[in-house]
Amino acid sequence: MMKKKLSIIAPIYLSLLIIGGVLLLMYGRGPMEVWVNQHHFPAGDVFFKYITYLGDGIILVLFFLGLLKVKKYYALEGGLVVLFQTLVTTFAKRVIWADVKRPRVWFELNEIPMNVVEGVSLHSKWSFPSGHTAMAFGVATYLVIISNKVHWALMWFLLALLAAFSRVYLGQHFVVDIYFGSLVGVVSAFAVHYHMEYWHPELKLKKGLKGGLL
Repeated sequence: MMKKKLSIIAPIYLSLLIIGGVLLLMYGRGPMEVWVNQHHFPAGDVFFKYITYLGDGIILVLFFLGLLKVKKYYALEGGLVVLFQTLVTTFAKRVIWADVKRPRVWFELNEIPMNVVEGVSLHSKWSFPSGHTAMAFGVATYLVIISNKVHWALMWFLLALLAAFSRVYLGQHFVVDIYFGSLVGVVSAFAVHYHMEYWHPELKLKKGLKGGLL
């Protein structure tokens, strides 16, 4: 099942990484974000204003509770995925690249009018990488790993893509931020899963960690 899911999703994701990488090399920060910002539309404002919460705190609570209900071991692994990617993104954006500003500052410096979705408070600092995107992709990738159905796996992946794009649409992040944020999320999910599978297989057998399959 894992090979079947990855044979479908992996080529899509890798294609998007290649396309995104080429666009970043061509345009860098600014032009793509300006284009997206200038093509706002009412339905998009409403949709992306709420879909962005897929990378926020309340979703993490639902994610954890859902996994806990299905199988306690999944909740343990899922919690470690969230913790790992959070530590990576927080250290990266607040220590290594703490001086990287958000699109709002770039628009102001270049004196370009910016469309702001009503009710959205734009941030100014800690832009790279996107924490929301890393969270969305970390959660989605882990759900892809443990899903038994390909259509469910595709749905998790699509939701992560929408959450990532919402960060650019809302003016909270540059494309490069969500590009690397997605990588952090994906790598975190696989790193934690395979570490647990190969180094701590005994945890699955412990009392209280057994449960039904997703």
